[in-house]
Amino acid sequence: MERASQFTVAELKEIARRLNVSSSGLKVEIIKRLMEADPKGTWMDEGGSIHEEDDEREDVQLRLERDRNELLRQELELAKRERDVAQREAVLARRELELTNRGNPAMGHQGREGHVNELRSQQRVEARATPQLRADVKGIGDLLGEFDGSNPYFEDWEKQVRLVKRLFTVDDAIMKIIISSKLKGTADRWFRSKSEHTEMTLDELLLAMKDGFDQRPSKVDRLKKFEARTWQTNESFCHYYHEKLILGNLVPI
Repeated sequence: MERASQFTVAELKEIARRLNVSSSGLKVEIIKRLMEADPKGTWMDEGGSIHEEDDEREDVQLRLERDRNELLRQELELAKRERDVAQREAVLARRELELTNRGNPAMGHQGREGHVNELRSQQRVEARATPQLRADVKGIGDLLGEFDGSNPYFEDWEKQVRLVKRLFTVDDAIMKIIISSKLKGTADRWFRSKSEHTEMTLDELLLAMKDGFDQRPSKVDRLKKFEARTWQTNESFCHYYHEKLILGNLVPI
């Protein structure tokens, strides 16, 4: 009995529903019914294993997410440093060329040829960080979910966009490229329907998308949907738990 009392009322009610036992009444009454339906108390082991499995899975997912974010942050920082170095080298090369031209105004053909070679060298230097930067943009984009216009919760997707932008200090131009790669279906057709969309600032683009796609249901409708979601007889508890949790996250408190 002491072990059974460690369960919360909500947990006991879920287990009672699974065993087709009435879940009404006080905590003590629910425990009594469960013990009558299962005198050996195996329901306590099953309930505990379910929570342990959920906790372990969530811990693993959190660790993987943290490791992935840290790796992406390091890669992006490295790309920025390489780009800064390339830009500084290009500036130094231009200054050196200018000083050379000033010291010898009559360079003629050789001077022009040297200038062309210098420009080519500069282009090669500036391109060093490009592959790494493209890889980082793709990695950051993988953190952002796709949006096809059918999901009424545009505001949640917008929050993801701004969180990724702030977390990895992505500039607006790169963020717009990432957004365009994540648009699918109706949202993608909307974006490509007007050339002005590509010329908008990031804030203007998100505002225009919000006007067209944010059809968030009312709090009452979301609450009704949350309450209507029950544990089905042919459904695993883990699947039900996560579905219920997602619906609960959509209901503002």
